[in-house]
Amino acid sequence: MKATTVEGIGRSYGRSVCTALLALLLAACGGGGGDSSNSVPTSVTGSVNGTVTDSDSNPIVGATVSYSGASNVSTTTGANGSFSLDGVVVSGLSVAGGNSITLVIDTSTTASTAVKYMNATIQVSPKAQVLPGNPPTFLSKFTVEAGTIQIPAMATTITGVLRDSASGSGISGNALGLTYEGSELSYTIATGVTVNLQPPGIPSVTTGSDGSFSIPQVYNDSCVRLTSADYQLISASGSIANCSPPPSADSSALTFSTTSAVKDTGGVNGSIALNNVTAQAFAQGDTTPPYVTKVEGAFDSTSNPEPLESSVTGVCPGGEIVVDFSEPMEADLDTSNVRVLSGSSTPLTLQSVTLGNNDTQLSICTGSALAVGSAFFVQIQREALKDQSSNQNGIVDNPGIAYDSFATTTSGAQVLNLNLKTTAPSF
Repeated sequence: MKATTVEGIGRSYGRSVCTALLALLLAACGGGGGDSSNSVPTSVTGSVNGTVTDSDSNPIVGATVSYSGASNVSTTTGANGSFSLDGVVVSGLSVAGGNSITLVIDTSTTASTAVKYMNATIQVSPKAQVLPGNPPTFLSKFTVEAGTIQIPAMATTITGVLRDSASGSGISGNALGLTYEGSELSYTIATGVTVNLQPPGIPSVTTGSDGSFSIPQVYNDSCVRLTSADYQLISASGSIANCSPPPSADSSALTFSTTSAVKDTGGVNGSIALNNVTAQAFAQGDTTPPYVTKVEGAFDSTSNPEPLESSVTGVCPGGEIVVDFSEPMEADLDTSNVRVLSGSSTPLTLQSVTLGNNDTQLSICTGSALAVGSAFFVQIQREALKDQSSNQNGIVDNPGIAYDSFATTTSGAQVLNLNLKTTAPSF
């Protein structure tokens, strides 16, 4: 005898029969279920029921729940967040195993315009129902109870002030990003149901002139990570909660849970004050400060002052002082931070100060010639002597030459001294 398939069983009758079912056969991928020796239906139509709330159990009203597969159907959540999606057709059934279907929950259609939510998908496994007997009778109807699906609101505001860990001053104009690391939900998901939250990205914010920042519409009851492309975020002075379970470690970022947000009277909108967030600039790939390799025309690096075989004529190009560096320099060098002293405390007038040869040579053109045998100093502010990785230590001493040294001027600025002497005739 062959099994019997019952079509069009009424819902009330079908539900009463369900209590007497001896087995549930799972839906499976693909065809192959329509064998003439087996009357398992090759497709069934049914309903998926559930309730959508936020992470505080407040109903989400007006969200769209849809299914696209063997049928395309949708519905919206009601006043208590519940939904019943009818007309869901699942094809390719077989007694061999089970197959899940995916429903999409779109919260952009919700009745609330003030609160934004994540979106989500849920996976459920419809089951063909079978009546006892010999042979068994299969029902071409199913009902899936998806239970409660919690979707966090995006209603937390995070504030703070980004401060330099060394000076304590606010860091202005720095971009901060916030990423989602996982949910911090504690409710029980129905058996056989899988919920996948889909958090949208949060736009980066830029710190103000005092280092302050505010990041709105952050995920409620979630683990988040605050990052900066330029700084390692070390700590926050505000009270923050740890994520549970903790995500992968990142020593350059602040990772915390938004479960500690202080909620308003409505129980949805919240705030977290990080207060002072201390930060330290990332080390550049090049951490070696530059140094002077030579002065063009100098021929005795052990002498102090160093004699020059070339003349300093003040006629440029050709009569300038040329200083070579170990690597390309920042283009901050000009007549305001370079000076030449000869025989008096009054600097010589300079025509120009320029970088050349791929920014590794500094050419200093004086306004007048230096007489033969003149001893003179080239002084360059150490603060201005940085390589193109902006190494903050400034230039360092080259132990291979004797004529460079560091000194402090009457104004308190530290300078690099190049102690030189002309030996060639001046033209």
